[in-house]
This record gives sequence, structure tokens and C-alpha cells, in this order.
Amino acid sequence: MPVLPLAQSSGLDAALAPLGRATRYVGAALALGALAVQSGVEDAIVVSLGREMTDVCVLRDGVPIGARSFSIGAASFDRRPDGGAPADAEVWARCVALSASDAAGTIALPARVLLGTDAVRAAMLTSALQEAIARRLPAGGGTVTALMPAVVGGIASETPLDVADLAAIAAACV
Repeated sequence: MPVLPLAQSSGLDAALAPLGRATRYVGAALALGALAVQSGVEDAIVVSLGREMTDVCVLRDGVPIGARSFSIGAASFDRRPDGGAPADAEVWARCVALSASDAAGTIALPARVLLGTDAVRAAMLTSALQEAIARRLPAGGGTVTALMPAVVGGIASETPLDVADLAAIAAACV
């Protein structure tokens, strides 16, 4: 079963409709959110920075209530001149916060954020995301922690897993 960003799902539907075919696919953001729920995460914003896309899923009371994807990924940070990355991180973090708010609708955002990213960008993105999410919470605050296989327990592997692997595992479980 393919896993794809939500932003690409309508294109897939449009391409297959004239053929009279139906397909089943899983939005990566929802799959990762569902995996977190299966692992006991009740309330959180699950964020995954992929190479080309960022996926955001909002969980409330053990249910994914909404998800969004947008086309700013890790590759976007690579093309920037030296010194531009912190400002880019702030813009990216505001996009995540806006996506989470849009996905949650009228429901208050959770204060916990699980961020899946590479080690090179983790500190910069965590700091920017913490500030952006705090602005959208009534009491401010919020915590950003790393999304790792240990957080979504119950996964046994003989090799190290990264966030992209978690999305594929999540899709297989759906």
C-alpha cells in the first residue's frame, strides 16, 4: 500500500479516475499519527520533516482529528546560504503551527509536539517550533520532543529506524 503526502492524494485520484480505477493509499501524516495513537499517545501534534514535505497530524483523546502536509522539507534548508537557516526555521515552524491549527479546527491544540527530523536540524527546528506553538496555546508553553521509535513503542528492529521508516511501518499497520 503506498504512503504519500496528503498534498499529493488529489493528484493520484485525478490520474486514476479516467481509467475507472480505484486505489487505496494512506496519507503519511495520518499513518504516523495513527501509529503514535496505537503506542499510547493521547494528545500531541505529530510532525515529520521529510526530504521534500512536512507532515503534521493533530491527536486528541487518542484520535487523529486532522492532518496537513506542505511542501517545505529538509531539502529546502540545504539550498540556503550560510546564516539563513535560523530564519528559515522560524518560517517553517510558523507553517507547522498554522497547519496544526487548521487541522485541529475549533479544538484547542495539544501542548505536546513530537518532532521527527534529522539530528543536524533537530535543535534549530525544536527551538523555533516551541516558540511558534506557544503563540497558539492559550497559556503559552508547550513541549517539543523527538519522535523516535522509542516514543512509538512496540516496534522491534535489528537495524536503526528513522522517521521515514516509521511512516512506512505505520502505513502497513493501517
